[in-house]
Amino acid sequence: MNPSANPYKRHRFPSSIIQYAAWLYHRFNLSHRDIEDLLAERGIEVSYESVRLWCNRKLPRPVNSVMLDSPAENGISRATYFNWRSKYGGVTVNELKRMKELEAENSRLKRMYADLALENAAIKDVLSRKL
Repeated sequence: MNPSANPYKRHRFPSSIIQYAAWLYHRFNLSHRDIEDLLAERGIEVSYESVRLWCNRKLPRPVNSVMLDSPAENGISRATYFNWRSKYGGVTVNELKRMKELEAENSRLKRMYADLALENAAIKDVLSRKL
């Protein structure tokens, strides 16, 4: 594609609106209908189908947008990418660190509970044999 060519040629809306809608979709993991509602609040009447087409096309994205052009190029499947996106979309680094700490603490507590439950069962078994 010629870099000087306008990728938004023959679009009804200006490029800034299209880029904003695509940025919302890719950055905050919003649905097409959510973006339609956000644009409607700003006085821009656009259908969710238009938003879907804008987000699925290979149009230039804003610099701040974080979206893989092709998950397969990075060695992951599309299903894995979209699972990660639905689980971690819009999460900051600090929130991810805290989530990892909580998962580690949770697994440690589960091991402690399993050990105590095993000891409890063993004690009950010994006590039931004595009586």
